[in-house]
Amino acid sequence: MRNLRLSLVAAIVAALAATAVAAPAQTPARSTRERVWELGGKLSLAALGAANGAPAASVDRVFQSAKEIATSLGVDLPPLPERSLDKAKAQADVLGYLLRDAGAPIAEKLGSTYGADHAALFEVAVKSNLLLLLYSPGEQEGKTIADVIRRRAPDAKLPEQLWRDVPAKVAAGAYFDDVKTAVAKMQSDVRKFLTAE
Repeated sequence: MRNLRLSLVAAIVAALAATAVAAPAQTPARSTRERVWELGGKLSLAALGAANGAPAASVDRVFQSAKEIATSLGVDLPPLPERSLDKAKAQADVLGYLLRDAGAPIAEKLGSTYGADHAALFEVAVKSNLLLLLYSPGEQEGKTIADVIRRRAPDAKLPEQLWRDVPAKVAAGAYFDDVKTAVAKMQSDVRKFLTAE
């Protein structure tokens, strides 16, 4: 379990570093769907990074970028939960933040402003990163999140070939690193698909 936790923290730190140097949030030609996907990804990575002890400067940079994207979409972004030294509390706080405090109101606003596909796209982006926190082979939490991705990805108007490997690997009880790789590929493929739309 300790190796799984170290792998999780390494994955989050690497994703934060890659996200921190990504293209600016305010590129005029970007569609609302591209921005919604990036908002869900950056917000969830910043929250997961904060809960798992990622460097504060990286977390703050990614959260600030998410906040700029949220503003461009007309969405309010509440501050991240305070960092707790108790890991279980920190993870519970992040789950509450991403699912209830920030996630639900953001998805509702995106849906009412831009359409149900935007709300589903945001949810899939957030939930795919939540797998990095909650997946462990055979555990129910990962299966539940994978089921949400399987149900919501079509609502987000995402072709099945972009996302099907993630729920398939979770259902098969794949190793964490295999699921992490599938999530990274899905996120990259969805980003390319949205850019080309």
